[in-house]
Amino acid sequence: MAYEPDPDSTAARDGGPAFPRDAGNNAGATHGMSLRDWFAGQVLAGMLANSRSPQSGLWEAWALDAYELADAMLEARKPPKPHKEDQG
Repeated sequence: MAYEPDPDSTAARDGGPAFPRDAGNNAGATHGMSLRDWFAGQVLAGMLANSRSPQSGLWEAWALDAYELADAMLEARKPPKPHKEDQG
């Protein structure tokens, strides 16, 4: 079964856990990084692998770009909204 967070929760905004698992009886267990963080890390790794290392003053810009792309990937995962003509 796919992980589906409460639409009003932080998990709904960040994609939920990147690697969900059953916490069992351990109520204090955490799920680790969010899917948003995972996506951003993968984007940043690709950016660094396919270019020269940025100047030290550009690290923040690269990180922001990585999260912008991660947000776009999270948005792309949402089911498409029905078209007006499909609603009858």
